[in-house]
Amino acid sequence: MRYPVVEKLLVRAAREVQLLAATSPVGAAAERARLVHELRAGRAATPRWTYAPVAHDELRRGLDAAERVLAAEARTPLVTAHLDRVRELAVEAALCAATGTPAVAGLASERFAAPGPHVQREVTSTCASWLAEPAPDVEVQLPSDSPDPRSLLSRMRAEVGRHHLPFKVVVQPSLAPLAATGEQVILVAPGRPTSEQDVARTVLHEIEGHVRPRVRAQAAPLVLLRVGTARGIDHQEGRALLLEDRASLLGPRRRRQLAARHRAVEAMLGGCTWSRSCGCARTWPRGRRTSGSWRRGRCRWRRSRRSRSSSRSVRASARPEPRHGKHTVCGAPVPPACCTLLHVYPARHWGSAGLHTSRQ
Repeated sequence: MRYPVVEKLLVRAAREVQLLAATSPVGAAAERARLVHELRAGRAATPRWTYAPVAHDELRRGLDAAERVLAAEARTPLVTAHLDRVRELAVEAALCAATGTPAVAGLASERFAAPGPHVQREVTSTCASWLAEPAPDVEVQLPSDSPDPRSLLSRMRAEVGRHHLPFKVVVQPSLAPLAATGEQVILVAPGRPTSEQDVARTVLHEIEGHVRPRVRAQAAPLVLLRVGTARGIDHQEGRALLLEDRASLLGPRRRRQLAARHRAVEAMLGGCTWSRSCGCARTWPRGRRTSGSWRRGRCRWRRSRRSRSSSRSVRASARPEPRHGKHTVCGAPVPPACCTLLHVYPARHWGSAGLHTSRQ
């Protein structure tokens, strides 16, 4: 398969479609602090997120055209790999455009669907066992962006310099996770209390799990390998967690954190409000299966027939209307993760939850 224009489109789309940035609320740090304060005070908290969606209209038309071109080809493994990546980028671009709307729920379910029911059951069981572990002792902690050489920011910069990696390490106030890797940049959230183990784990996760694989990929002869294959970032995240485990850094604190994230997403997809999902993450009945219902949280774990069948239609409805005439492809001028890491509230429940959102 040789479609230089499609390859240029993949390079452009991988660079421009920044899903984490687009789905992160504006001013999230202040709103997060307010929510934490309300929850610790025992009061019901209602998030008031503000989003800045990115339309990607021209890019999405190009991805749609590339999908039609590739779908008409003979299905060789190489064509299939390119087609899968084009479709994945199209969903991610639609997610960026739909941020703050009800379309997010269906698109997120399509992009981050579990490989199968057996995997979902295994993950749910693992999370239940991790949440049942005793809470770890609180360690001595430093702010993540402290000038202290032991801080996360200092250690990350030192490791990048030691390996001579072509990446910058910068502070990003709006970042939801503790750290993240982007296009030749490692982002670190400021002011987060981090222990010595948190620092060691995060540096290993970002450098060995994400940065060095990106650097190695740039020498690949195939463009698709340089921009990443479909679900490649998911597999990379799973490998990064495996590296944490092998380095004895996947400790009780980290396991509880991952399990709580996964439980919160499951709860919200099951119909819980935001405040109830926080309770789901903190206290969960041991051995409970996702096919049941949890009366305490009033969550239904069976997805409705409508939600199961509508992800494709949601994706199609979120796309921009095509231009009249011929479609043109834009020229050039981004094991599965063991936990659900996307912090997206299912927008179909905003009305019942009283969730206030606005878009910029």
